[in-house]
Amino acid sequence: MATISRQCRVARYHRRLVDRGLARFEVVGREGDRNLIRILAKHLAGDDAVAAHTRAAITQILGGESIPDRLSGPNDSGSSSPKVTVRRGPSGPQM
Repeated sequence: MATISRQCRVARYHRRLVDRGLARFEVVGREGDRNLIRILAKHLAGDDAVAAHTRAAITQILGGESIPDRLSGPNDSGSSSPKVTVRRGPSGPQM
């Protein structure tokens, strides 16, 4: 069991994320894509021109579809493509 001090540190960390408009969540994917997903997440976490450009490029690539629409397509038919899993915690989504 985590100590009280560790629990307080984690709670403060989560509060700071929320204050910055960020959320933690977990993504399940291929091992080879780990670094790519981390780089993408860092770009999207920003509130600058790079983040806006990255979001626009991804939206264009996905054809304007929402992420749930993309996940309910080929994955439901038995494809081995990874799905996104969001684990909700007491203070919102967590990674």
